[in-house]
Amino acid sequence: MSARRCLTLLVVICSITLGCVSTDIHATGGINQKPNKIVRELTVQGEHPEIVACLVAALKAIKNHHDFSELLISKSIADTAITQEAGTEYHHTRMVMFVALAEDRKDSVISLSSWQTIRVTCVQDDEEQPAINLHALKK
Repeated sequence: MSARRCLTLLVVICSITLGCVSTDIHATGGINQKPNKIVRELTVQGEHPEIVACLVAALKAIKNHHDFSELLISKSIADTAITQEAGTEYHHTRMVMFVALAEDRKDSVISLSSWQTIRVTCVQDDEEQPAINLHALKK
């Protein structure tokens, strides 16, 4: 099976898994942290550099996103994020997926905040900058 097919299959499996996980996160009230604090904690602990790289890239992407303006993530992202690695001898791909809350970009100053569940997917090829995909799960 080719590496592209493996990665596509992996994305489908992770998407289905994250769809099931998102309802559990809302039921437990686990999403309530600003990402900067989590990034600092994971960096200090020296654990999960792939999750830290994904969070940093997602924070940059959310600032320029046309639909979302802010990101909130679970305190337990190190336990709930799905990480997968695939590759050959010469090419390595790492994927990180997690569920977060994203604030809808406001049209005016007096608009009320509206948050929605999103799936954040980071794909990193050969230790380069991760490519980010932010996908709304349901409105």
